[in-house]
Amino acid sequence: MFNITANNPSKIFEADGDITLRIESGADNVVSSRWPSILYVAASWDPYELVDRGVIAAAALSGGARPRLEKTIPASLDLFGWCTWDAFYSTVSARGLHEGLDSLAAGGIPPRFLIIDDGWQSTDVDVAYRKAPTTELAEEMSDAMQLGREGSEIFASQEEGYYQESLEVIAKTGKMMPPSQTGDCIPLAPHTVHPCRLLVSIADRVMQTLLAKGPSSRHGAHPPKAEPAVSKPVENTSLQLPQQGQLQSLGDGTYLAGLGQRIAGYIVGLGTAAFLIFYQSLIEPAPPGSLRVRCFAAAAQGFLRPAMLSFFAAASDFTRRLTSVRANSKFSSPDAGPDEEWGGKEERLGDVVAQLKAQYGLQFVYCWHGLPAYWAGVMPDMEGHPGTVLYASPTPGVLEVEPSMAWNPAVLAGIGVVNNPDKLYNAMHKYLADSGVDGVKVDCQAGVGLIGSASDGGAAMSKRFHMALEGSVAEHFPGNHAINCMCHSTENMYRMQDTVVARASDDFYPRDPASSHPHIAACSYNTLFMSPLLQPDWDMFHSKHPSARIHAMARAISGAAVYVSDKPGEHDLELLRQLVLPDGSVMRCRGVARPTRDCLFLDVLRDNKSLLKVWNVNAVTAVVGIFHLQGSSWDRTRRKFYTHDKEPARLKAEVRPTDIETFRGLDPPAARDDPPTSSTASSSRAAPTPPTSATAPPPAAGAPAGARSGDGSGGVGGAARFVAFSHTTQRLVALAPNQAMPVSLSSGEGDVVTVSPIVHRSGVSFAPVGLMAMMNGGAAILSCVSDPDPESAPQADLKASGRRQQQDSQGTSALQYSAASGVSGASGASGMIRFLLDVRGCGELLLYSSVAPSQVLVNNGAQQCSFDASTGRLLLNVPQVQSLLTTVVVQFPTSAQR
Repeated sequence: MFNITANNPSKIFEADGDITLRIESGADNVVSSRWPSILYVAASWDPYELVDRGVIAAAALSGGARPRLEKTIPASLDLFGWCTWDAFYSTVSARGLHEGLDSLAAGGIPPRFLIIDDGWQSTDVDVAYRKAPTTELAEEMSDAMQLGREGSEIFASQEEGYYQESLEVIAKTGKMMPPSQTGDCIPLAPHTVHPCRLLVSIADRVMQTLLAKGPSSRHGAHPPKAEPAVSKPVENTSLQLPQQGQLQSLGDGTYLAGLGQRIAGYIVGLGTAAFLIFYQSLIEPAPPGSLRVRCFAAAAQGFLRPAMLSFFAAASDFTRRLTSVRANSKFSSPDAGPDEEWGGKEERLGDVVAQLKAQYGLQFVYCWHGLPAYWAGVMPDMEGHPGTVLYASPTPGVLEVEPSMAWNPAVLAGIGVVNNPDKLYNAMHKYLADSGVDGVKVDCQAGVGLIGSASDGGAAMSKRFHMALEGSVAEHFPGNHAINCMCHSTENMYRMQDTVVARASDDFYPRDPASSHPHIAACSYNTLFMSPLLQPDWDMFHSKHPSARIHAMARAISGAAVYVSDKPGEHDLELLRQLVLPDGSVMRCRGVARPTRDCLFLDVLRDNKSLLKVWNVNAVTAVVGIFHLQGSSWDRTRRKFYTHDKEPARLKAEVRPTDIETFRGLDPPAARDDPPTSSTASSSRAAPTPPTSATAPPPAAGAPAGARSGDGSGGVGGAARFVAFSHTTQRLVALAPNQAMPVSLSSGEGDVVTVSPIVHRSGVSFAPVGLMAMMNGGAAILSCVSDPDPESAPQADLKASGRRQQQDSQGTSALQYSAASGVSGASGASGMIRFLLDVRGCGELLLYSSVAPSQVLVNNGAQQCSFDASTGRLLLNVPQVQSLLTTVVVQFPTSAQR
């Protein structure tokens, strides 16, 4: 099995017009000279149809992944969620789960979906790195002073000083350094509080030197009564160490031990800080293949390897391996905290999950794990699931893009590859399912392909693990409850036969300001290529963050799950109320959000002139999100997110109804001036049809036939066929298909424009818009039916028909906008025109009308409303009912009666 990629994106097109392809198995022992199908070529005038067709065909040829529309969408996507990652990182505990859920519920934003991220599993580092540096230091100092076991225990009891000193030095250094991608993404391990173990051997040598010099001075006979929270660096310190038999009191020993630990921590902190400065200033920005990179890669594989492995073992979880499929002791009871000894108590994850569901009304709980089980796989001697530690050799294609993979933790420490992934997944998932867990988030998937270099190749190993994963998810988590994560390689995506949700981007990094805007752009453009096979997940975000509002807008229109990773008590509740309904559900779009046609080939991060526009559809309405993302991007030279313009100019754009591909289909095929479509897989068509791609629902069933710019159909604006509403400015305008609503944004700002088709009936122009307070308020409109004759269909039947969503298997429906009579412009014997709406949610409902209604009914009761004839704005209040489902009837007299 082989991967095929275009070689060096900056030089794809050579002088003679050729395209260079790189074909790699990922393993030196897997070779071939013939490949039956390595390139699929297609063409079309419709970019969305082209990408859908091409990706689906390539997946069928390569890995067997089924199209997204044939898969089951998990019900969790329609619920507001909370993920533990940025709130606790891997220190998550049962107590922390209660704190986070309670904080949101108390604010009136109840999560119904919980992701217990990394930190619940039982893991450990390799034996050589299990002893803390302070333990080693205590033993050496005690031995040097011939104090025996009692002295060793005294030194070990003062280890907090070691950690305080090293933390302070590194923290001060970090404040002087620019944000680093590598620094932001390395999580602190839950079982240690110190940030480094790098260069511990240097500290050992220094301490040995100090001990060899003998006594010189003394700093008091008793320890201080109280240590400050953070110790000051020790300067010009010299020690007078007691000789054997001179330890007079426990106070003397404790003071001496504390001082020694602080000196050691300071030295290690300085060494680590110096190394990090050296790395970030000289190695991180070095070009791929440069002398600096080659020398550091050689050093990392040579004399620096022990120190770097020591650093990874202490400062991150990336070299830890799974030791059991069961949870650690931080989940030994519902109130177990992060300070619990990992193996000290029997886990009771089932009790923890049961109490959370009962107390907070959670409908779905997911748990995180890696595709290789954990970051560094499994322990070779793991009971019931033995494995083999394999050491990866990154391919030349990978190193061209990211040379630091040569010293990645997985490369230096190896990955414990389980011998039987089917058995491992089934054991782990059965345990989770028996504990009340409903699904899994499966991370670090690219690492399995990387380690394939030490076996039968990345593509082959990824297939083996994905087939095992897919089978286990299907067996243990009904409803297809799985999130694939860090999986953008086609050797992963093309293997996802049944699972459908997959992350569309790198992480949301709350502490790296330069990453915020590129995250939204990456999600938008990656969705274009992922959505034929997968339902893209736009990741969590923080509701209380400088970029919270623009990220909330992006999630609102994404069609993906909406979930945050707020720390307990740190929420913007007002912002969340624009996303979440009182019952904890969200107003999710029915499709997937992709860039509009005019943005497909723009650089919305660096050209200093373009705003990103993204479109999606609801049941009746549609949305266009507009985002000012200029100013920062991923810098391939620096290999990190970088702010290249700190004050981008205010920019303008225009939103048209035709930005939404579904609304392009409102014109009949004969009226469109589109050339025929052709590809290697289909013949030419003389008359192209409107878009019917895997991600674009068909046109509105009752949309006015032949509606084009210039048609004078009556109502406000005459030629108006659509109404557009800006969530930011609250402006409502009627538009012809090619008319535009101007939008002006400053850097970091965004807007969501709801677009709804206008239906004309006997002189009445009407369009539902949605709940004004919600970012995607148009999703509140589940159906809209016009009934010229009130006597022709009982209200109960209309209410039922309005809720019959003609959904496909993934939840995407055609726009539910039709005339009950099927005759545009007809009026019934009663001489009245009615529009019947099914609405989900509560609050102020915005409608558009060319004339004032004669009556408005809400759940069969008369409802007051306000109407502005100059703008067509019709407002009424939808009360909160238990089901959040309401029927609204808007009644008008005919033109003759008016």
